[in-house]
Amino acid sequence: HSPLELGTRKSPRVRSRENATVMPSLADDAFFAGLSAGAVGTLIGFPLDTIKAHLQTSVSAKGAPSGMMASASAIYARGGLASFFSGVAAPMVSLMATSSINFSAYTAFRSSLGARTDSVAQGRPVDRHTLVAGAMVGPAIATINTPMELIKLQLQVNGTGVGGVYRSAMHATTAIIRSAGPQALYLGFGVNLAREMLFGASYFGIYELGTNVMSGAAGMPMAAAVPIAGGVAGVIGWTITLPLDVVKSILQVQDMTKPRALTPWGVADHVWRTHGMKGFFRGGVPSVARAFIVNVVRISVYETVMSTLKKARGACDTPEACTTLMCQAFGCRSCV
Repeated sequence: HSPLELGTRKSPRVRSRENATVMPSLADDAFFAGLSAGAVGTLIGFPLDTIKAHLQTSVSAKGAPSGMMASASAIYARGGLASFFSGVAAPMVSLMATSSINFSAYTAFRSSLGARTDSVAQGRPVDRHTLVAGAMVGPAIATINTPMELIKLQLQVNGTGVGGVYRSAMHATTAIIRSAGPQALYLGFGVNLAREMLFGASYFGIYELGTNVMSGAAGMPMAAAVPIAGGVAGVIGWTITLPLDVVKSILQVQDMTKPRALTPWGVADHVWRTHGMKGFFRGGVPSVARAFIVNVVRISVYETVMSTLKKARGACDTPEACTTLMCQAFGCRSCV
């Protein structure tokens, strides 16, 4: 705080009026920062996501590429570098939307549940309310991204343009609705809901634990602890939920002109009988690599944008101004 601020005492009524004008701006900052983080993270991680989709959905195809490099070569042969970004529009929209609400919703749930920020100091790895708050974000995320995931997978696997089934994301959407009805866009919603809830609980729990340990016991600066903890949390969260992701991908990539009555249990049983346990972790290498890179980038972009916007508005580090991830997790002392 500036010397002027320290030397001037303001009444609670004045501070309340000022805080009321600051909070909408902070909410706008968080929304814009989330959009920016989602856009950058999607573009950087999408080529690996395309490779993952091909590996996961070819588990029952004979002669299909079984390795990351073989799959990448097959994708490149189909249409060059552009093939790695086939269907990027759908997840760009969904991830920008989900990224903008993900951390803000988690923070609101966490606060309402009374989760503690000092769980490690209290002798617990992580506050159980953190896990519950992370899981509570899942339904909203799944509602937004289930249709987007389906369109993305259809475009990634079936291709666009010359030789592809669909011309664009809009063409894929209208064609699927015409042939199978609007409800087809939510094929695999149940599996995706379970995946998002499990990922949210594991991600935020590990993120809090990792940041606490690295910034506390390891003495790592917060500027380094936050993105690294985010990357590690992303890797572990994706590894835990990869079996659900494989089942969801197989459900959503089927021929939508004549969708079959596949069930999650039926798909899981087929994967188990065909490939055993390793079938549920197909596409694991690109998934883990993408998870680390994307989560480090997303959190770094989010923090940078939030910090820049706060400084541009001259917002000080009061409890009302604690909106960056470090502030949300550890209070204003991490921002001062």
